[in-house]
Amino acid sequence: MQRAHQLFTDEDRRQVRLAVEQAESKTSAEIVPVVATASGRYDRPEDIVGLWLAVIAAIAVWLFVPAAEAGGGWGGWTVWAQLVVLAVAIVAAFVAGSLIASRVGWLRRLFTPRKHMQDEVRARARSVFFDNRVHHTAGATGVLIYVSLYERLAVVLADTAILDKAPAGFCDALC
Repeated sequence: MQRAHQLFTDEDRRQVRLAVEQAESKTSAEIVPVVATASGRYDRPEDIVGLWLAVIAAIAVWLFVPAAEAGGGWGGWTVWAQLVVLAVAIVAAFVAGSLIASRVGWLRRLFTPRKHMQDEVRARARSVFFDNRVHHTAGATGVLIYVSLYERLAVVLADTAILDKAPAGFCDALC
């Protein structure tokens, strides 16, 4: 996935700055655009992919390792040898699945509920809004436009003076 800081050229940044200045000249709002690579960590999908690969590895070991022996069964293996082979295969597959899911965005997104991503983006947008003091603008007219690339979601947060004058659902309509 492309990082947010790599997405825009200097010319793109200049155009965004000009667009913000133009929009601010028509209103009393102070607009702050933010583009984030991702808003959450999303560990659960990595665990799910790891678990599925571990199950597949356990089945594969159970089915194919005995076939390699002359007798075609686990009969020649001690119980400890069987357990070690299964445990190593399960752990290796779990780690491999977790690593793959952490690096492959579409796979991680596949196992992340949309609601969870929406909650993470909203929480991160609120954090940026308050941590960067967008809510402390002159006249309480700060507007944050937060776009999160990984989740493919946007959030617009506005300060109290904007919300008091705007119609209900103003921020959601902007998204």
